Amino acid sequence: MLVAAVPALAAANGRPPMTNGVLFRAGDAKAVYVATTFGLFVSTDECRFTWFCETDIGFGGEFDPHYAVTPAGTILATTFQSLHVSRDAGCSFQRATSDLAPTAAGTLPTAFFDALAVGPDGAVWIGSADTGSNAVYVSTDDARTFMPIDGLPSTLWFHSIAPADAARVYVTGVDISNPPQSPSSHWFRTNDDGITWTELGTAGVMWGSEPDLRIAAVSPTDHDVLLVRSVGASSGLGDRLYRSSDGGTSLVEVLATDEPITGVVFRDASTVLVATTNSGAWTSADSGATFTPLVGAPHLACLAQRSDGVLFGCAANYADEHMALARSTDGRTWEPVVRFEYLSGPADCPIDTPEHATCSNQEWSSVATQLGVQPSTCASGPDLHDAAPSTNAAGCCDANASAPSLLVLGAVLAAISRRRR
Repeated sequence: MLVAAVPALAAANGRPPMTNGVLFRAGDAKAVYVATTFGLFVSTDECRFTWFCETDIGFGGEFDPHYAVTPAGTILATTFQSLHVSRDAGCSFQRATSDLAPTAAGTLPTAFFDALAVGPDGAVWIGSADTGSNAVYVSTDDARTFMPIDGLPSTLWFHSIAPADAARVYVTGVDISNPPQSPSSHWFRTNDDGITWTELGTAGVMWGSEPDLRIAAVSPTDHDVLLVRSVGASSGLGDRLYRSSDGGTSLVEVLATDEPITGVVFRDASTVLVATTNSGAWTSADSGATFTPLVGAPHLACLAQRSDGVLFGCAANYADEHMALARSTDGRTWEPVVRFEYLSGPADCPIDTPEHATCSNQEWSSVATQLGVQPSTCASGPDLHDAAPSTNAAGCCDANASAPSLLVLGAVLAAISRRRR
């Protein structure tokens, strides 16, 4: 009966409600974007979080898009059809470059894009991972047009991109041109904004069931220092983390985990944090050369650092942590930023937008019921991290608000969330 009670949330995609990604907008000290298994949360003040449903963004089921936000506030999301773009704060999404003729310069193909990143200069980098010929593209006009990058193999499925600065970019991909039983992982570096590329080394790297190398983080102070992970290369489900101090020419293993790594953050020139959902977190004081367990961190399904140095992590809303998104200034002590039951609702969008027509009118009532969303009397939403809790209804300004009445259901959700998807 308990298992049957688990809500079929997020357009009945069959997964427990979880947060699994967090990102920010350059130049905005308060905006937070949170990826979940049932859509996207957006806040402009770290207090009031509104919900955008999967249908609005342009996907469904158990797929998790990669998101990014440009300095102009444009929201980007990868889908199976192409890159989807919102220029009205999430109220509507369109396929990138859909306003251009199919054969016009700057048009993106209709393909699955698995690599997405916004560089420190605002350039949008994406890479396709679809049947046929693949490529990396870059946009310098806020994702209005994209130009293909020469010099990279078209036989790769591109899986990660990391622009370190306006000139230095790292790219990884898996070559699928060989027979299915022998794919190979490759990665490249450019020092001149994609004009020329150097293939990097993989000697000594251990692989999982398939060779798949992903860029985890690049040092903000020395772009020759970076960490990459070999997906599934440890204990069946875990990853192996490798460090390079020479721009990717050589790699040294520095950490092996029992489950997938969910976030790697260079806090500064020397401090690095690594997170997993259930196996704990690690810290390094020597720029990722060695790691020790990080005591006090919650179960983190994502980890990222904002430009002001504040850490944000995806925690377990229905487990003992009872916070869908947490924040920390030291990585050891965490406080809640938002809980599912304190969502402010769908975004207030014009009546003719998909967010209003589908998310607000058709889906929100069911989602709110299943999450146990509590009406808020706070004008700006419940402030869960206020240092001086009040007695307002719905937990407003109360960081110590009690768990919702669905505690038994929460225990089931927590147990299920500990299984790999």
